[in-house]
Amino acid sequence: MLILRLIFLIVYYWSLKIMAKQELTTMVTLGRPFRLGMLYDMRSDMLIPGVTLWDPENLNKNTRKSKQSKTDFEIITEDSFQKKAHALGVEASLKLSLVGGLINVEGSAKYAEDYQKTNHVTRLTLKYSVTTEFEELTMKHLGIGKLDHPDLHDIDLATHVVTGVLHGADAFIVFDRTVSHNENKKDISGKLKVMIDKIPLFTINAEANLSLTEQEKSVANNLNCKFYGDFRLNANPSTFAEAVNLYRELPILSNKSGNAVPKRVWLYPLSLLDNKANRIVRDISSKLVDYSMLVMENLHSLEIAALDLSNSEIFTRFDHMKNHLLDFTMLLSGFQRDLKEKIALYLPKLRGNTNVGESVLFDVFKQVDSSPFNQRKLKSWLEEERQVIGLLTALVENINKHNISNIMIKSSSLDGVNFDMKYDYIFCLSLRFMEENDPQLSDMHNYLYDNSNFTLSTNPQKRKVWFKDHRVIAKIRKNLQQFVEFAKANNVENGTIKFIVDGEYSVDGVKSAELILYSDGLEQEGFIIPSKPDAPYAKNVTNNSVKLGWADAANGTEKIEKYKVMYWEYSDETLVAVCACPCQNNGICSAPNTCTCTDSWTGATCTTPVCTSPCQNNGTCSAPNTCACTASWTGATCTT
Repeated sequence: MLILRLIFLIVYYWSLKIMAKQELTTMVTLGRPFRLGMLYDMRSDMLIPGVTLWDPENLNKNTRKSKQSKTDFEIITEDSFQKKAHALGVEASLKLSLVGGLINVEGSAKYAEDYQKTNHVTRLTLKYSVTTEFEELTMKHLGIGKLDHPDLHDIDLATHVVTGVLHGADAFIVFDRTVSHNENKKDISGKLKVMIDKIPLFTINAEANLSLTEQEKSVANNLNCKFYGDFRLNANPSTFAEAVNLYRELPILSNKSGNAVPKRVWLYPLSLLDNKANRIVRDISSKLVDYSMLVMENLHSLEIAALDLSNSEIFTRFDHMKNHLLDFTMLLSGFQRDLKEKIALYLPKLRGNTNVGESVLFDVFKQVDSSPFNQRKLKSWLEEERQVIGLLTALVENINKHNISNIMIKSSSLDGVNFDMKYDYIFCLSLRFMEENDPQLSDMHNYLYDNSNFTLSTNPQKRKVWFKDHRVIAKIRKNLQQFVEFAKANNVENGTIKFIVDGEYSVDGVKSAELILYSDGLEQEGFIIPSKPDAPYAKNVTNNSVKLGWADAANGTEKIEKYKVMYWEYSDETLVAVCACPCQNNGICSAPNTCTCTDSWTGATCTTPVCTSPCQNNGTCSAPNTCACTASWTGATCTT
């Protein structure tokens, strides 16, 4: 008895959902060319062009029109799909059709496809909406036996017929403002909203210049504008001033013929015209729609976060490390595309009178949680990449602050320096922080493209984060310090040793920063860099001599051939540094054999000129802020 009651409730529930689609339905057009009397298939959200159940004369004779003037103004502060759908009037399972690509949007509905490509932009959108006229079919020819073409009714082409159309036009003006690292995104967004709120109130003087405050001008000058609308324009606005001018013209444009398009339609079930055409259209639960949208939104936001990371400044030096992030975004994009294709495949079947139930589409999205594309795994991987980038950036900044001219920091720099014959030795700090075949990326690839090679772990272990291992970090710090000290000690002009910081993939998954010496292009195995010895101290002092002593270097003593002792000259109770090679161009000997140069010069003895603006097109810095250009170029920086 209980089972029979349960079956009855299930049948009753589905009958209610089916009945919901056997009544008059309304929806937005999304730029599609609806007309009265056209057929529509709600299973696939497809408009059937060129086919009507009545002759044009009959349609025109039974059409009623009425004025319906209304204007709305709205500011959209978020860029999510749900907010876009709400602004466009998209409801229920029509969202899934839009995401799945079942609908080709046009006009103002193109706004749904415009997503931010970075989180370093604040975006606000101004929506202008106007309705002009409503037209509908009368009831005289809606009934059994009143069809001009009943044969079309019997063909399973469609589920509904268009019986009402609301005309008007929408416009979306999108304002984007890039936010720099020293700006607060929330503050910029607030200032931008204040400006957009004022758009209907802005006055334009005789020269057509906006009356803006200095602060508003600063914000406006850095805005990018895009337009999506149903209005015919000579040119789309690209600046704030042009957007304001357009907004002032929109009421005039909306009254011109040709600018009103179908905005919303009313659909009448064909089954109510003739019981023979009982074409079932199932409703899609809001739970499935919301869950699907949440998964898609999360994947998209992670893709944008990865793209932002891939544009980190550090990758101008270590471009090979950028590949992981680009692979990540490519795989995410492919996975989203795969989900959209499945929506497009199952949604018409789910809505139609088939054996495909809602659970099929639910399972598609639930499987995401048990795949390498689940949100927790993706977020964790991205956060690790972000922290590695931060560590790498801090390491490079630490090296740069020592102003050692003999250090080159760049991926694959070893390849180029190896063929430079003026260097007998190359000393390399090899940063090995990333794996060539990242396990997470491999899992994502196999799951998406080669599912047979993907095995879901039944007991997944938390990935060990190497940069939280204090022993690993301590060794990296020690090698970095030794590298910098050794480079300082050998920072001489025309030297035969070159120092480079190179990026390579880790070996056997072990993350490290290795010190490697190359002699004549060959790696010297077992080389240990001599650590800096302790400061010397006086063991015995006589009238004409001082006997010194010091603790030996902690590492690399077997490679030390001699020590060089430098001294300070004592003069009038003032210690004076002695430089073997005199400092040139007003440089000062600030420490033994160390020159402190003016801003215009650099090098061991201040003989290399500095050009604050780099010389371009093979020009060379021949004097302070003076470029010597090739025969093909001229100008201060050889750019003319």
